[in-house]
Amino acid sequence: MSERARQFLDKWEADHIAAVPDVQRLREAVLLATQCRKDAVEAGIPPDEIRAAVRGDLIRHMLAVLADAAHEVSASAALIAS
Repeated sequence: MSERARQFLDKWEADHIAAVPDVQRLREAVLLATQCRKDAVEAGIPPDEIRAAVRGDLIRHMLAVLADAAHEVSASAALIAS
């Protein structure tokens, strides 16, 4: 895995990932994966490096990141409510 691909993904996700409702998660993951690939190529990072950084499927990776974001929002809301 390329360190520059990992750094790119970390920054890209920080800038683009936000919690979405469960019913929108797959659609959002596909859109995010498409945009991420495009932005990576524009930044000079080949798709193979991105694929290696996520260990395969970028859409599945985005689904996992979106699920984590939703979990963080839920956890924060639970803390506020208590």
